[in-house]
Amino acid sequence: MAEVSVVIVCMNRPDILFPCLDSIREHTSVSHEVWVVAYLFSPENLEKLKAAYPYIHIVESTELRGFSENNNLALRQIQSPYCFILNDDTLMSEPVIDRLWADLRSLPVNAAAISPCIRFADGRIQTCGRTRWTPLRYARHYLHLVDEGKMGEGVCSRIASASLRPLPPSLTAGPSRSGRDTLSPISSPEGDIFPIGAGRGWPEIREHTSSPVMPGHDTVMPGSDQVHGSDIVMPCSDQVHGSGNAMPGTDPVHGSGNAMPGSDIVMPCSDRASHVIPSATPVIPSEASVSRTYTLNGACFLIKTEVFKKLGWFDERYFFTPEDIALGHALNDAGYTVWVNPEVSITHLAGGSVSAMEQAIKPARVRGSMIFYGEPLWLKCFVWCFEALRAMSYLVRPRTPRNAVMRQTARNVMASVFSNLSPKELFIKFRP
Repeated sequence: MAEVSVVIVCMNRPDILFPCLDSIREHTSVSHEVWVVAYLFSPENLEKLKAAYPYIHIVESTELRGFSENNNLALRQIQSPYCFILNDDTLMSEPVIDRLWADLRSLPVNAAAISPCIRFADGRIQTCGRTRWTPLRYARHYLHLVDEGKMGEGVCSRIASASLRPLPPSLTAGPSRSGRDTLSPISSPEGDIFPIGAGRGWPEIREHTSSPVMPGHDTVMPGSDQVHGSDIVMPCSDQVHGSGNAMPGTDPVHGSGNAMPGSDIVMPCSDRASHVIPSATPVIPSEASVSRTYTLNGACFLIKTEVFKKLGWFDERYFFTPEDIALGHALNDAGYTVWVNPEVSITHLAGGSVSAMEQAIKPARVRGSMIFYGEPLWLKCFVWCFEALRAMSYLVRPRTPRNAVMRQTARNVMASVFSNLSPKELFIKFRP
């Protein structure tokens, strides 16, 4: 059995997916397997995927689904002790999985998940850990007063400063999983960060063999990202991950064609062991620093499978966010902790323009946020008034295709704020 199951949802975009898969194989040494949820793939692209990557597990998703539902198709089949949730529009340039896996094994037993520093293609930080989200914070985010990138830069700076300071004597030694006395990797109540690798070695990485795993028993797991209900969606390759992004002119749900009704298909494999990539000798640094954070960015994180299953995987009430933020909150509520390693980075190739699908995407996102925050009346009124002002502002702007989309999007959000429809139902209702 593989130590880590990598789960990726891709909506019929092999041109985006293939570089992601290549970077995983190039930079991952720990024993792992890869699961791809092929969402509304054309027959031609599905054959390309099978031919190019015969070692991966493929789960076909042939019906209209959001990020949570698609990931859960795979999640319910996972057997590995760790799951690595990943957007298909991400690239690794270092052993991200190896390092996060080693970190999570070194952390206290109640540590459930860890993420890297997620950067845009130009090097800017998208997120590096995420704080608790409240209705007031969401309102500030709606006004563009919350910059998670700058907050991430602050975390990186604190980590760099902490690595230069001696560890305080108050941190007492305790037994590690390997039996050696080690210092507990924690943040102090004052928010000081202490390097988990200081004064100790990394846990041993066991050699994993591809021993057979119940022939014919196939398996998978989840991911998403961007903050819920943000103003302008930055398009990316595939809306399915909940990144709040959509490729211009592309239907984020149906891609290049309409889905054919049908059931979900799991591509069978006669021997699961053939899908497991055994571990090599990993290149793990002797020291690293982690910081306690609160919630996750669904574009990339590692989580203990047992804990994820206990929480019921991703919450399927959400369609285009905030399932990743909701998961982080659920972990904390259940007594688990969430961590980030700012010294490990992954690139997220998000785009930057608006497509017609924004008219359906944003109402679904905002509705999901209202559900997450308990549907407070003041927050609904705030969003409705904000969107009303926006709709009016676009009446006096030049009549361009983009402005027409943004004006209609504002109107659709106004109609959805007080609606009782689910995010998925709203998406279907407003889909152009």
